[in-house]
Amino acid sequence: MSLDEAIAVAVARAVSTEVRHIGERLERIERAVGAGKLLSVRQAASLCGCSEATIRRQVASGEMRYTRVGSLIRIDPSDLAALNPERAA
Repeated sequence: MSLDEAIAVAVARAVSTEVRHIGERLERIERAVGAGKLLSVRQAASLCGCSEATIRRQVASGEMRYTRVGSLIRIDPSDLAALNPERAA
């Protein structure tokens, strides 16, 4: 196998793995939407595969909609579907 072929195989595997991970995250988000529950910042970050700080920055900048329950930030799972996974990672 040539170097170019080896690189192509490695890239294809990496892309395939990342696509699978994004699909799994979307499935978890869809299940949360179906349950109709609001998520904490930690839960939202876990579902998106990003940090809590990323979610908090998007809330603060107005990029992500949220609800306040007392002093707590809660996020509707349907709003996570609009989150760009590449930007969040």
